[in-house]
Amino acid sequence: MVLISVLGDFHSNIIPIFYEFHKKITKHILIYDDCKQDVKKATYLIDGFNKFVQKYDLDIELYSEVLDEDNLSDIQNLYKRVSKLAKAKDIYLNATDGLSNINITLGSLVVQNGGKSISFDRFDNEYNLLTKQNMKKCKIQNSLNLKDMFLLKGAKLTYSKERDFIDRKEAVFNILKDSKKYLKLKKLLNKKREFDITPFADIVKSLNKIGKINDLDYIRGLIFEEYCYFLIKDLGFSDVLLNAKVKLSLDENNFVQNEFDILVMENNKICTVECKFRKFVDGESLVYKYDSIRDMIDEDSKVVLVAVGGKNRQQNRYGKEEVQFSRGDFSRAKLHNISIYQKSEFDKNDFKKQFIEFFY
Repeated sequence: MVLISVLGDFHSNIIPIFYEFHKKITKHILIYDDCKQDVKKATYLIDGFNKFVQKYDLDIELYSEVLDEDNLSDIQNLYKRVSKLAKAKDIYLNATDGLSNINITLGSLVVQNGGKSISFDRFDNEYNLLTKQNMKKCKIQNSLNLKDMFLLKGAKLTYSKERDFIDRKEAVFNILKDSKKYLKLKKLLNKKREFDITPFADIVKSLNKIGKINDLDYIRGLIFEEYCYFLIKDLGFSDVLLNAKVKLSLDENNFVQNEFDILVMENNKICTVECKFRKFVDGESLVYKYDSIRDMIDEDSKVVLVAVGGKNRQQNRYGKEEVQFSRGDFSRAKLHNISIYQKSEFDKNDFKKQFIEFFY
């Protein structure tokens, strides 16, 4: 099987089809335009495909071609070169999101000569397979996991290993079963003064049990990240990672790195979860931050912002009203696939219900 992938605006559409057929592909050809933006995208993908093939010791020959989408003879000559690599019936074109001129011309040549054209539906995790005779809808059989997805994107992914914190699950659930009570204890611990621990004896006992009573970073927020991780993992998602770091090299000496509390993937859909367990957060900054980095994760990725610990509208110590998330923040979030879960107290069942409804 020879797969031709045409790079377009949503380069992540290339990856699920490559992954679906990676055990059948003998040659893969990445086509992209010569504009600066596409060249940059292609550089990451070429690097990612090479690393993926090496990781799994696959017998796939990788090629890349720069095409002028407005040059008909360039496109026709490309097909002539590809047809020398394999029989016409073994040539597949991933025409999901490529440049229209290339897709139309190349797709016509591929299909008319007995090959197949593929169009991926990322919303239903399906693809249409077009031949000269008919078109049929097929379910994706091999969905991506987070590690392979970022590898194919040319990025480096690191994360906390579950074996390092899974033993804390029962204690974490006990500690956070009453979020309001825990927030009171957290506030007292932050002040670093003596206080009566009697009302919090059960929480203190659990924190001591897991060796975290003196770990203020854990008490202030990491424990809540673990709690949300466990809740999401228990929903049955195939791939959930905690404290993930995604590193993308800009050149030999420079890189950009983003950190994410939780990453979730299921059926080629990806979601980022940011967990804030405090009285007040700057909602506008959070929405803008994740709106700007969402494309690095995936052009169609989703984000859940969890902010628990205070009312959305509250008065500061000077008597001035402060708002965590304004109407504008909610509107902008909705427009950009961002869900805001803002509560003064955490209800795990309500959170799980909202997460499921938003993800799917």
